[in-house]
Amino acid sequence: MLSVTLSQARRLVEHGVQLVHDRQIKPVCLSICDASGFLLCFIRMDDAPLRSIEIAQRKAYTAARMGMTTEAFHQRLVQGNTPIGY
Repeated sequence: MLSVTLSQARRLVEHGVQLVHDRQIKPVCLSICDASGFLLCFIRMDDAPLRSIEIAQRKAYTAARMGMTTEAFHQRLVQGNTPIGY
């Protein structure tokens, strides 16, 4: 898996923030990890729930380590009848 540079991570976060504003959805936390799952860039938008901090970071870690999107990982759990907390 290719890794993400800091510059790319910053652009991804900026793009994510813009999408949230454009779609007028609730504030979120955004995390970008390198290919090994180590945090490169993180942002918590104003008024994003505090609980979202750890969730965003863990989702980014899992996606990087598993080499798949969060959605694909979720589908894998559903297909295998595996509880999400596993």
